[in-house]
Amino acid sequence: MSLESIARTYYPTFNADEVTRLWVLVAQTLALDAEKLRPTDRFDSEFAPVKGYLTEDELVDLEDILSKHCQQHQIEVPKNLKTLDQFVRFMLGETDARGNQVLARKR
Repeated sequence: MSLESIARTYYPTFNADEVTRLWVLVAQTLALDAEKLRPTDRFDSEFAPVKGYLTEDELVDLEDILSKHCQQHQIEVPKNLKTLDQFVRFMLGETDARGNQVLARKR
């Protein structure tokens, strides 16, 4: 699925450029193809390190990005993000650290 389609289909109330920037950031951090990612991909399953590898560097890097974002915006770091969709919605400001709905930014 193209990045434009992902933004339009799953995040229609957000600025498509912001969604694409964040989607590409996640893909690059995890060393994956951005167009192969799905909102339902889970950090403990689809993004989990492959057995036999000793490190979780990519997921740690993504956690660092999340922590820096929270520090810059002086908000609580969420502990319950399980899917890429939850991560994206949090980073775009739609949900708070507890997963509660907040006002979404419009296009």
